[in-house]
Amino acid sequence: MAAVTGGLTEKGLFILELSQYSAPSTGQFFMRIYFKTTIETPEEEIAKAFDTIAKQFKMSWDLHDKDFRPKILLMVSKHNHCDQETIRVRHDQTEKKLVQIGQDIEC
Repeated sequence: MAAVTGGLTEKGLFILELSQYSAPSTGQFFMRIYFKTTIETPEEEIAKAFDTIAKQFKMSWDLHDKDFRPKILLMVSKHNHCDQETIRVRHDQTEKKLVQIGQDIEC
């Protein structure tokens, strides 16, 4: 985390929000950072600087505009289980775009 946040700061980027979590079962670590530029910095320069850090730690990464909304498919075993999540997604309280809800149907 220190290398990532320090690298962003060195490029004149101001971190507005940072969240992270790990998946012990896979040994993966995930980080999401929302930042703004404090000086005029082209996206290509930001990507190049971050790529240097990512290679050092063998990270895979993506850089997206804040308005980017990935598409998601919500699969549930029973409709009741997803009501709360469906309401949250449909009211745009998430960064995702719900494209389909699937449900197990017993025949």
